Amino acid sequence: MALGPHEALRAVPVTNTRLPSLDTPKVLEALRRLRAEAGGDAGRVRELLQEFKRIGLVGAEIFCREAQSVWPELRPAFDRRTLDGAACNHLPRDLDRLAALVRATL
Repeated sequence: MALGPHEALRAVPVTNTRLPSLDTPKVLEALRRLRAEAGGDAGRVRELLQEFKRIGLVGAEIFCREAQSVWPELRPAFDRRTLDGAACNHLPRDLDRLAALVRATL
């Protein structure tokens, strides 16, 4: 289940445990600027997310997976967890082949 923009911030445990004074409006504005700067490039979104303190590759992947319902340019978002689930269900682990299957069902 994908999360909305406010819920995505709570999805990453480090956000609540290490940043108790998180200013949500400032974070949301930073995410809006990040999205605009990325210009629809999902890879660039991942790179820019990692510029936030304490957000690494895994955090960026989690964000993209959860935000793909509200940021269409992130669809389909495949992280290691998604690819492992695909393999368990006898689906391809190859990103392009798996994406083609997803697009065929949209």
